[in-house]
Order: sequence, then structure tokens, then C-alpha cells
Amino acid sequence: MTREIMGDSSGGKGLGYEPDPHRRTIATCAVIGGVLALVPLLLFLTKPTMEIPAGGFSGGFGVSGAEASRSFSVGSLFVFRLLMLFVLYRAVRRRWLAAPAAPVTRTLVVMASVLAALSVLHLLVAAVQLVQPEYRVPEMAAASMNAGTSAQLWACMILGGDRLLRTRAADDERLRRRDRNSQLLLAFVCTLPSIAVLIKLIHGMVQSGADLASAVLLSLPTTAIALWAVHRMQRYRRMPFRILLAGFGWGAVVATGLGLALPLLYDSLSYQLLGYNRFVAIIDGFKAPVVEELVKAVGVLLIAVVARRWVTDLVSGLVAGAGVGLGFNFVESMFYMAAPSMGGALYQHWVRQVVGIMLMHVAFSALGGAAIGAARQVRNPRTRLAVIGCGLLTAICGHYLYNSLISLLPLMFRVSEPVFAMVVLPLLVLLLLGPFLLMYLLLLRRGLRYQSAALAVELRHEANSGYDAVTAAELPVLLNPARRFRTRVDAFRRGGLRAYRRLSRLYQAQLDLGMCHWHQARQDPDRADVDLALRRRRVQDLKTGLEVRTDRGC
Repeated sequence: MTREIMGDSSGGKGLGYEPDPHRRTIATCAVIGGVLALVPLLLFLTKPTMEIPAGGFSGGFGVSGAEASRSFSVGSLFVFRLLMLFVLYRAVRRRWLAAPAAPVTRTLVVMASVLAALSVLHLLVAAVQLVQPEYRVPEMAAASMNAGTSAQLWACMILGGDRLLRTRAADDERLRRRDRNSQLLLAFVCTLPSIAVLIKLIHGMVQSGADLASAVLLSLPTTAIALWAVHRMQRYRRMPFRILLAGFGWGAVVATGLGLALPLLYDSLSYQLLGYNRFVAIIDGFKAPVVEELVKAVGVLLIAVVARRWVTDLVSGLVAGAGVGLGFNFVESMFYMAAPSMGGALYQHWVRQVVGIMLMHVAFSALGGAAIGAARQVRNPRTRLAVIGCGLLTAICGHYLYNSLISLLPLMFRVSEPVFAMVVLPLLVLLLLGPFLLMYLLLLRRGLRYQSAALAVELRHEANSGYDAVTAAELPVLLNPARRFRTRVDAFRRGGLRAYRRLSRLYQAQLDLGMCHWHQARQDPDRADVDLALRRRRVQDLKTGLEVRTDRGC
């Protein structure tokens, strides 16, 4: 590994860190992913494409009866949506969503921007309805539009109520409590369109007789094991499991709903306005990869904004991205397993929950999350955007490669179904996604080695500072995950589960102190202000508690 930590002769805090240590690695991954994605694209360009003129799909959507009345209602609703979108845009621009300096402001701005982008698509569909009265929106797209209109209305009411009633609060505590409730309600409102689409799809599948309960029960054990493995990827400081669960929830609910709604809205617009030709067919191939990877990346970005203290580098971003991908994969596997036309529940479970659970969406989201985490250590804003763009490009190219070739390559093999499912299919999945699995494992290894080298420097400086939070005798144990585990096992044998957990908290507090030193030494942008004295006091309190427990046990 190339040394990114450049030292000087002073041997202490004079050490400097490279401002963007992972930029070239992530850019190389993007180049490799782009080259691999050219293979299915070139194969597609060599084949003829069916041509259908614009408007040729109108009959498939049905024709409305009362044209004049329907045009008036569609026009009124279009104007109403436009006004609400303008209010939402002003709220985002003028930071009406929360206090300007509050961290939650960025979160609400991102979520409101997603709602505004979805509302723009709703407006375009409504405009087509207004111009072409015979055009009928598909049922799922209509559910998304209705939920989007309700979300906009609720958002405008919350924003208006906060601005009109702000002066009526009797004290600061009531004002803070009301602001917090408004922010939570606004965040929920922004997710309404995706939740509505998800509920609509689940309701339709249940009515058709799909066994979703069995699919959920089959997928839960493998998903729980994979989520535990993703959390254990962090060999030093680990983010709280609740943050990983929040990312899982975003992937399972919001990202899945938006991943269903946005392609449906695009299809209803493109087929009506452009028809079907080679250009539309090419865009269709990239439609699902682009939309799904973007909405999953938004979830990682929100985690990085809300949990700024925990998502600070490549490793933490990669873990957050993998958690979002696991949530998306869980719900998508549930739908594929319950659908009768997808080869059966056991076949889909084997492909998506056993063979490919750490591949597919987990690998793609991990690559995008790694780029977002690495961007937290980049000072130049343009370079930061370039790093995130390279990570997203790698994820999109991998997703496109898999979607394009996984249905073509099996046609080359003529074997029995058991041999195909147990031997051929796993080999094909590894062939297509092996390079991307290797990419995110190499990124994880690189990030862990970088963390280890930095923690060795910063914890040694803390041990030499004269405080009792970290001592020189503790450094070999803190910097070696295997020795930390053996020491915790010894504590469990001597003092039981309580001693094991208390020692684990002590190690995490000491590693957290070292990471805080590291980010301050790097002068990372957007780093959270930390109180080192408070963290040292927490470590010393944990040490005192351990000593008291040991004395009582003896």
C-alpha cells in the first residue's frame, strides 16, 4: 500500500495527511466499470430495434369518457400542483425548513429536493394529460401522483403553520418541541409518494394471491446475517447499529418506492411523447440502474448528513451504503419470490438471498457509499463532487452490466434445471459481479489499512500527552482487532456478559477518541466539533467502572 501518511522528524502532531487519499482508486474503479458496461451496450447496438411512433401507446392506457370535464379538472389540478411546487422551491431556497445552522436543515433540504424532483415529473405527466385528453396514466403512476399531491399539500401546510404561528410559542422549550415535531412530520411527508407506491404494489400482489409472508420469512435470516456481517466490516470504530438499521429502512421503503415510481412515470412520458426507437431503448436499459443507484445514494447522503460524526471516511460510507443496499435487496427479493412468473420462491431465494446477497445491490450501494464517505475527507468541493460522481458511475455501470447480461448468458447453456441453478447460475453471477465485489473489498481493505495507520499515530500521541485515557501498554491491543476480541472473551470468562460489554464500550470510546484526533489533524471539511476533554472523561469513567467491577469480583 502506498503511504498516504507523510511524517516529519518531530514524531508527533506534525504529521500531515494527504487531502484526498482515495480519489485515484475510486476513479480507477469508475473507468473499469465503464469499460465493462460497454460490452452489453455494444451488443445491443448491433441488434435491430422495433420502431413505434409517438402516441402509439395511447390506446393501451384507455380513453376517458367526459373529455371536457376531465380536461378542466386536470387543468385545475395542474395549476394547484404548480403553486405548491413553487412554495416548496422557495422553502428549500430560503431554508424555511429549520434553523439555518441546524444539521437537520440539510437533511430536510435533501428530502424536500427529492419530493420537488418527483413533483416535476408529476407536473410533466399532468401537462401531457392536459394536452392529450385521451391519454390515461397507468394505475401505479396515478397512485404516485396522488400521493405526491398530498405530500406537497401537507408540506405547504406545515411550512405555513410554522411561519404563521412561530410568534405564539410561550417559551423556547415549546418552540423547540414544536419545531422538532414539524421537522419529523415534514420528513415523513416527503416519503409519502414512495410509501404509497409500495403499499399499492403490495396490495395488488396480495389480491392476486401472492404469498408475501413466506417470502419475508425466508429472506429474514439471510438478511439478518448479512446485516451483521456488514456491521462487523468495521474493524476499529463501529457506527451504532441503529444507524445501519436506518439505512436499511431507507433502502427497504423509500428507495424501493422511488425505484418503482420514477421508472413508471418516465415510461408513461417517453412512450407517449417519443414512441419507441433505438434511442428510447438505450435509455430504457439505463433507466433502472440510474434511478435505483441515485435514490440509494440519497439515503447514504442523508445518513452522512444526520450522523456526521459516524460517517467520516471511506469505510463508514461503504458500510452505510451496504446497509441501504441490503434493505433494497430485501424488499426486491420479497417481490421476486412472491411473483409466480419469476421462476419460483426457492429459485429467487437461492439467487438473491444466498448466492448474490453480498453482491448485486449491496455491492453497487457499497461502491457509491464508499465514494460519499471518501468525499468527506476531500477539501476541494469540485474534487468532492468528482469523487462522488465516480462512485455512482461505477455502481450504475455494474448494475447495467448485470441487468443486461444475466438474461442473455443463460441461453448459452443447455443443462438440466438443478445443474443450472446450483452450478451455472452462481458462476454467471460471480462472472458478472466478481469485478465489482473485488472493487469494494479492495476499497474496504484500503480504508481499513488507512484507518489503522492513522489510529496508530493519533493514539500514540494521546498516550504521550499525559492523560490516562490511553496508555502505551494498551496500544497493541487497541490496534489489533483479534487481540481486542480475545481480551473481551477473557473478560467474559471472569466477569460475565456485563464485563464483556463494559470492556467493549471502553475500547470503542478509546478508538472514538483516536478517530476524533485524526479528523482534527486532517482538518476534514464539515467535521463535527468535538470536545476531547469530554471524551477523555468518558474513557476514564469507563476505566474506573472496570476497576470497581474487578475489585468486587475478586
